[in-house]
Amino acid sequence: MDSDLSAQSGSAAAGPHSCCGDSCYAAPELAVTNDPDRAPLIRRAFILEYMTVGWMVVEAEIAIWSGIRADSVSLLAFGIDSLIELASAGVLIWRLTVELRRGQVFCLLAVWCGQ
Repeated sequence: MDSDLSAQSGSAAAGPHSCCGDSCYAAPELAVTNDPDRAPLIRRAFILEYMTVGWMVVEAEIAIWSGIRADSVSLLAFGIDSLIELASAGVLIWRLTVELRRGQVFCLLAVWCGQ
């Protein structure tokens, strides 16, 4: 088992950086379909997600403002939880953008990294 670990670490040292080998510069493989029905569905997902973001912004503002006014820890925590959900929604919007562009962001990252 120790010989397997030394063989793996030896192959990683052969790459441009000894920490990770060629994986630093390799663009991930994406399973992209050219389904013409997919783009409208992604656009509908954007609309739904932007409506969700709008709701969460209002929810966070009201909960934080009410929590401060009433000195309520639970209302303040609910507002902070809404801010965490907003961060999650931002990640989903980023992911939908990547999917709508069919992975072009990953290709740009590969070029930027020197691939």
